Amino acid sequence: MNNKRVESINNDLNNFIIFIRDKYNIKLNLNINDIIKADFETKKIVTLKELHEIVIITAKKYDPDIIDDLDFSTRRHPVINYAHCFAFIADKLGYKKVEIADYMDKNHATVINSIVRARDLIQIGDSEITTTYNSILNSYRYYVGNVSKDVKEEINT
Repeated sequence: MNNKRVESINNDLNNFIIFIRDKYNIKLNLNINDIIKADFETKKIVTLKELHEIVIITAKKYDPDIIDDLDFSTRRHPVINYAHCFAFIADKLGYKKVEIADYMDKNHATVINSIVRARDLIQIGDSEITTTYNSILNSYRYYVGNVSKDVKEEINT
């Protein structure tokens, strides 16, 4: 996102917060930094390896029986959901499909299919993939939350 757009969104969020506070006497805290941006082409928060580690940490917590297969080489259903979500999130973070494909040792068409499949299943509310996606996002947010303030500011410029 360019700086003008970020500034505009921040202004709108601040106006919304003031409106809600004044109208309903509710303290509301919103921040654009809470949004995963799809425009990190020059400054990515995490590497693909780090994102993969986040996926593994999530799987260890919620699906410990599939840990050995999280190298993306299997076709077991739960692992495929993690692979689809990995590709979808990496794409949202601004990684090129060919970069994701190289990392996953897949061709770019497979990655495109994963991204589209994850997006479509999440949009229709498929419970399995939505749960997997939300679990990975929670782990991701926790991980990114531990990034220093200086790094976050650099990313947002």
